[in-house]
Amino acid sequence: MGGDAAVEHEAPRVRLSDLQRGAGRIMKAAREEGPVVITEHGQPVGVLLDFGQYRTLAELEAEAEDLYWTVVALRQLEEWRQAGEPKIPWADVENRQRD
Repeated sequence: MGGDAAVEHEAPRVRLSDLQRGAGRIMKAAREEGPVVITEHGQPVGVLLDFGQYRTLAELEAEAEDLYWTVVALRQLEEWRQAGEPKIPWADVENRQRD
C-alpha cells in the first residue's frame, strides 16, 4: 500500500513515552496538523488521529469494501455471460426457491 509510506514519512513522530507524558499537547497537534506517528524504539507502532479524520477513513474503508464487492459481482456476471447457458437450468432455480 503505497500511501502508507507517504503518511509515515510526512507525519510528525512522537515517542510512546512522550505520548504518555504529553497526551493533551500531542492530541492538539493531531487536531491542528494532522496524523501523528507514535514510535517505540524508533519504529512506528501507531498513529494518533483527530476523530474526524478517523471517521473519514472509516467511511472510505466501507465505501472501498462496497466497491470491491461490486467489482467481484460484475466480474462474476461477466464470466457467466461469457459461459453462455447457465450450468443450472432456471426451472431448477425456481423450484429450489419454492422449497
